Amino acid sequence: QQQQQQQQQQQQQQQQRNGYSQSGGGASAGTRHIPSPSPPASTAAAARSSANQDDAWAALDASDGQIGYLDVPWPPGSTPNGTTAAALMLPAGCKKTLKKYVMRWHPDKFQQRFGARLREGDRERVLERVRVVSQAVNQRWSQLK
Repeated sequence: QQQQQQQQQQQQQQQQRNGYSQSGGGASAGTRHIPSPSPPASTAAAARSSANQDDAWAALDASDGQIGYLDVPWPPGSTPNGTTAAALMLPAGCKKTLKKYVMRWHPDKFQQRFGARLREGDRERVLERVRVVSQAVNQRWSQLK
């Protein structure tokens, strides 16, 4: 038990060093909260934001616990009330990044990757927002073609 407690403390310290915090509110204790970065003001900031997104997604992939709504690294510029292609903060003209977003936010692919880990109380809310983000990303993708 003592060894298990030490491992948990080490994991919590590592999460804090990596910018994660214990979720409060509706999330259960011990759940990773990966905040979405604030919207960037320029193309350079959008590129940095994209790198932050990649780090947040890597952390989500590496975790093995349940995923709540606040644990998903929502793209900058998206909001719970709706997301438009124009609002998404993505590097201008960067097809490679946008293609990654198309794959990442595809509802079926998201469901396949994370569906079994979605917290039951957040499942519908997460999947609905994934659908909305996917539509905005696909619209942005079609604008670049």
